Amino acid sequence: MLDQWMKLSAVDMRELPAKRQRQVLVCDQLGIFAFFTPLPYQLFYIFYDLAYFSEIFIINLMFMSCYATVLLLNRRGEYGAARNLLMLCVSTHMFVSSLMAGSGVGVNLFYFTQAAVLVFLFPGLCWLGLVAWQLVCGALYLGTQLLLTSEVAITPVPHPWVDLMYVCSASGALLLMVALLNLFRHQIENTEKELLTTSQMLQVRSSTDPLTGLANRRALDEVLRAEWLRLARHPGTLSVIMCDVDHFKGYNDYFGHDGGDECLRQIAWAIKEVLERPSDLAVRYGGEEFAVVLPATDEQGARHVGEKINEAVRRLAIPNPHIKGGIVTVSVGVSSSTCFTSTHFEQSVERLLKCADQALYLAKKNGRDQTVCMGCYSLT
Repeated sequence: MLDQWMKLSAVDMRELPAKRQRQVLVCDQLGIFAFFTPLPYQLFYIFYDLAYFSEIFIINLMFMSCYATVLLLNRRGEYGAARNLLMLCVSTHMFVSSLMAGSGVGVNLFYFTQAAVLVFLFPGLCWLGLVAWQLVCGALYLGTQLLLTSEVAITPVPHPWVDLMYVCSASGALLLMVALLNLFRHQIENTEKELLTTSQMLQVRSSTDPLTGLANRRALDEVLRAEWLRLARHPGTLSVIMCDVDHFKGYNDYFGHDGGDECLRQIAWAIKEVLERPSDLAVRYGGEEFAVVLPATDEQGARHVGEKINEAVRRLAIPNPHIKGGIVTVSVGVSSSTCFTSTHFEQSVERLLKCADQALYLAKKNGRDQTVCMGCYSLT
């Protein structure tokens, strides 16, 4: 029943913030437990002497209806009222039960359970308020324990049943506390998973270009730094490719920004499809310019990738009536290093990117739609 209610609540509350959902679910859980807790006592009253215990039996039914009301208030969105009603009913219920049957039955032990869950029901409560609540619960327990004895009880439970009921109450309070804390532990674990998922999502978003879906400049810097650290320990090869869409300004002016954005998305997809290794990274460098990082790739291999990018973009056959050939093309500049032992990351990366940019400039100068290489060779 609890699982069904939880699933139903989760469907109805999916529009709420995650923090509010957790608070409502905790309140629901406590309300359901509070509703079922009096049932063993009710069964005892029925089978032992219902006429004698009729008053406390009816009182328990009234409080059980209040706990059901807590669930209904949550369903209606009145979360604060539901929480306050729950705490008031629980405190009053234990006091009235002790007054009717005597503190010997141990119902007032549930004050400790109430004190244990306050921090979950009132997460915004300051430490001073939390201490005050704990003191109130402790005072209620001591007051009912010392003043509401069997001698002053209205319908005291006779021996030896009172001792058995006290043991059941103590066991129930302990088991209920364990069950609730276990539920709260799951809530904390779910919260940690949500935070991890959110953190990962934010990290992906912060490293992704929203238009093309490729990595952005931040991701490029992170990958180049990682490669710099790796190659500083184990010298090897690293290549960078710079790509620029030919005559993109004229294309964008003619087809508009929406047409230009769609063009960039298609080119980004084509570049990404060319890359075959998981370690290769395609980046939107800015505007109509793209970059590709090729770890452990020499100049010959990088040139091959650059030429494949040229070919892939040509195969898209994106029409551009303002240039010779009538389709969109890209110019590609390639830069490769044979070792990477510099102790200055910024200088090393700047030189590698500058070489690729100079190669791109030569590709533009030589007629566009081609790949030009310029090796840095040693970045020391």
